[in-house]
Amino acid sequence: MRPNIIKRGMFNFLKAHNVEHVLAEPKEVKPKEGHEIHFPVHLETTIKLIKQNLFPEGTKPDSVKSFLDCTLGTGGHSKTLLQTFPNLYVLGIDLDKRMIDYVNQNTKQTLKEEEIKRFAAQNHNFTQINKLSPVMAFPDEFHRREKFDCFLADLGYNSIQLEGEEWGLAYNSNNLLDMRYDKETMKLSAADLLNTSPIYELEEIFSKFGEEPAANFISKLIVKERKKKKIETAQELKDILFNNMNPRTDKYKVLMRIFQALRITINAELQNLETFMENSFDPLKENGIGMIITFHSLERQIVVNHLKELKKKQKVKILELNLPPSDQEITLNRKSKSAHLHCFKKISPN
Repeated sequence: MRPNIIKRGMFNFLKAHNVEHVLAEPKEVKPKEGHEIHFPVHLETTIKLIKQNLFPEGTKPDSVKSFLDCTLGTGGHSKTLLQTFPNLYVLGIDLDKRMIDYVNQNTKQTLKEEEIKRFAAQNHNFTQINKLSPVMAFPDEFHRREKFDCFLADLGYNSIQLEGEEWGLAYNSNNLLDMRYDKETMKLSAADLLNTSPIYELEEIFSKFGEEPAANFISKLIVKERKKKKIETAQELKDILFNNMNPRTDKYKVLMRIFQALRITINAELQNLETFMENSFDPLKENGIGMIITFHSLERQIVVNHLKELKKKQKVKILELNLPPSDQEITLNRKSKSAHLHCFKKISPN
């Protein structure tokens, strides 16, 4: 099937759900030439799951529901859900204050006045999900209601972060190799880590969090090169790797794994995910649903293990586990290829 037909199919789906702007470019921060705009992944599945579980046929017209977007990013999922479900109130949180600013200055401006009333964006770490409630954001609508009907945690970083040089996530950036989502609480940048860690620590980081087969060689190489000059930018790290790796090696895959390892370490991503999964059950109402989108095996293992344990205790019904994106979505958005969706429903105790 040709890509233009598939893209037209996705636009028709969004149009059918009264979503007009989700695929439009942001107003101010635009992708660099040659780069794709940010597409929210598993969007169609997310809408279907919410419709089936929160707004099934026969739901009272005035029945309001609450949704927590645990990783707001540019607001793609939240915006679409606000436009699709007129009785859904959305609280979006993000650890990165820059993303909250982005949503308030860009995404929010494309919402209708009625949709803005049902939306709130706040700066929180998603590990604090057990301290959040609908009444915090919408006291008039939810009164004493302390639990959410639904939450979504999309664990991928977005195109704005990837292309924005201040984050230090882009491979070709000449800015500081930073990678921190929150500079106020995270004192160590990726450049600091590369320039101060001993060989054995670097090897463990690259092996454990990047699953890099050449972790030992790369660790020794970095220590050798940093003695000549501090490694300060993404471009410098890329050059070191590309100039010293075997020509037959897929260098971009190595670079991707090293960047993943650094990002996970700097932001304590896996520790935070463990905490989030431990805290994510109680904030849901009975029959409420939780959705998590993972992007690599380390994340998937944590999420799947937690869900299987909850199922064993008869606390949840698993609705989806390791659901890959459709061929249509991958053609529209190649970055979605590794995105796997997991969904569970909180059930009544026996």
